Amino acid sequence: KNSPSARIVIVSSDLAKQPKSIKWELLEKKTPFNFLELYSISKLCLLLLTANLANKFSDTNLTINAIHPGFVQSNITIWHQLSKYLNIGLSPEKAAFSCLSCSVSPELEGVTGKFFDSKVQEIELPQIAQSKELSEKLWEQSLIWTGLNSRKSLIEPKYDAKDRIFGAYSLNLRSEIGNYTQNIFQKILPNAPTKILINSCFKSLLNLKFGSLLLLLIQISKKEYYMERHLDSDIVLKLCQDDTLLKKVKEHLGENIILWRSEIWANYPSQELIPIWHQDSYPKLLKGEGKSINAYIALTDVNEFNGFKYIPIKYEKNNDCVIKMSDPFSGNHFFEINNEVEENALPVILKAGEFILFSDQLIHRSIRNTSGQIRLSLTLRFTQAKVEVVPGYSPIYNPAIVINSSED
Repeated sequence: KNSPSARIVIVSSDLAKQPKSIKWELLEKKTPFNFLELYSISKLCLLLLTANLANKFSDTNLTINAIHPGFVQSNITIWHQLSKYLNIGLSPEKAAFSCLSCSVSPELEGVTGKFFDSKVQEIELPQIAQSKELSEKLWEQSLIWTGLNSRKSLIEPKYDAKDRIFGAYSLNLRSEIGNYTQNIFQKILPNAPTKILINSCFKSLLNLKFGSLLLLLIQISKKEYYMERHLDSDIVLKLCQDDTLLKKVKEHLGENIILWRSEIWANYPSQELIPIWHQDSYPKLLKGEGKSINAYIALTDVNEFNGFKYIPIKYEKNNDCVIKMSDPFSGNHFFEINNEVEENALPVILKAGEFILFSDQLIHRSIRNTSGQIRLSLTLRFTQAKVEVVPGYSPIYNPAIVINSSED
């Protein structure tokens, strides 16, 4: 900015002219095998950046232009490597011409916000690349993705016990939560609990639990070992035994409680773990009269960009929240919610190391993760000791355990 003349050259591609919109979720997911659409969107983003920077620095001596160097005989892919022998495309030396020209050519002094081809002839920018609104959105989203700007919660959390949600509370172990989270990411999630998987597979076959077996195989194929990890992980078990957590659970269930299910949830950017409105009542997995409560522990920050939202009880009218279907294995209800009720759904907002309790009648669903960060949480299912737990469709089933405080 202080130089009498300065230039930025952005290497894009003519494939940037193909996209008609930006599919933001593609930029947050793992690159697919057929990456051409994603590649084209990324090159459009570079044109948006060109226009954005040209506008931001319009009152300076800094110019920003984009180039399409052509198909280059490089080593990026096997096809680029073969192109040299097939006499297709430009040599790296010839392909550098447009980049060097935009960098030093006197004819381009003061020219900014343009798109040039391999011969430094101007290419008309597609209409979408000229959208100021889209370029600003890309700019803000990029700051989030790169960690240069984090989304701060815009909502002050207020939980009403009348809505069947209680908290927020802080774990006694909150100061250690960072180490626990790192341990879960590095040692639990990537590693298969082999012994439990084999036992679960054998039990499913023996008891003809084909639904359980199917989910078990899906879990193995995806290498997602989230569910019911309290018995094979000292770290998770210690979180389950947090004194503050158990004190709050016992306020609802009494002294004799059991932990019958635990779930580690890793919500990666652009994912929405359970996109349908549902309840966690499990009527087919629990037998007998007794109360249950669920604990949701934030192992990383949870907010309106990556967590889950719930329906306040005042909107649970017969025509507002209609049961669409029920899970044949667990008996949980799935709901169809009208637009007005959806707009009034409230997000759960917690700092790492905080937790809430919620009733199994709470209607809720996860939020598509647009925070740019992985959200990790632990959901624990507690019930009274007099309730019988029935082996069901859980892919990794462990018997319920009596859970005591860490001091007992």
